[in-house]
Amino acid sequence: MAANAIPTPAELRDRCILASIVHAVMNARFPQLSHEQAWDGSNYNVQDSEGSRGTVSFQGDDAFCAAFFLDTSERNPFRSGTEAQPTERLLGAPHRIVQLAQTETFQYLLQDWKGQPRPIVTAAFWGVGGDSGAAEPWPQVIQHGASLIQRQCLPIRAAWDDWKRAYEMSDPELSLAKELFDRRRKVSGPVKLTSSEEAELANFAAEGDGLAECLESLAEVQIVKA
Repeated sequence: MAANAIPTPAELRDRCILASIVHAVMNARFPQLSHEQAWDGSNYNVQDSEGSRGTVSFQGDDAFCAAFFLDTSERNPFRSGTEAQPTERLLGAPHRIVQLAQTETFQYLLQDWKGQPRPIVTAAFWGVGGDSGAAEPWPQVIQHGASLIQRQCLPIRAAWDDWKRAYEMSDPELSLAKELFDRRRKVSGPVKLTSSEEAELANFAAEGDGLAECLESLAEVQIVKA
């Protein structure tokens, strides 16, 4: 699995929504994974259950800042003992992006460092308009944290194949996720689930909180019960 280039803001938003819909559908079967992806307004958050996390903050339709803390990175100050300023990961970024990082993105990466809450960032990248960039070569951005959203950086067709493998999705689960994604792209307001789609999600659901977790995650991307 590899992304050939940093996605533009429009591409990344689309792909994060795709990932969220897949994740939501699969929450029905795997509710214990519901915490791994979530939206808070325009901030898309991911974590891997092993201490690593990342946030992509979208600003309008034409800008984003993505930042990550990868626990296993050699840049992790809790391992190395040396802290880098988070803005070092944004060298060369437009002022607009740095402001977005400081007011939004970095706030999701706060950790206690020597008794003070500090954003701990091991990698970052950004996009404005039709351009995207990073302070270092893309493979290093992936290595030190963007691996957390590597599937979200894949082109749509490749992403479907990869998500299917990752979650071991059944054909009905994949088909429903694709239908919801297609409708979500075409409608600016909320998308309403049909009664048959709700029934299908209920059929996917494991015992317990599966369906509730699924519907809550779908609502974060404005796919709601009728």
